[in-house]
Amino acid sequence: MYKQTLFLIALAFALGGCFASKSEVVYLPQKCDVTFPAYPLPKKNAVENLKELAIYTEKLECALDFCINGKNIIDNCKVGK
Repeated sequence: MYKQTLFLIALAFALGGCFASKSEVVYLPQKCDVTFPAYPLPKKNAVENLKELAIYTEKLECALDFCINGKNIIDNCKVGK
């Protein structure tokens, strides 16, 4: 009786771990062909540099959206126009 109870408790702990585990999302890297926009050339005006850099960053986000959503919207990106 004692051995059966001990065996059932040990079996419950052993199998309980299998049922209680949470599934985790695993992301697999994959090749993504993206056309990167041209990097802005530095100018003497710091405000103009920041503006050009912000436009470049948004164009880059549009280009990389292809890797995430599968849509190539770099030509449709209305940033900086």
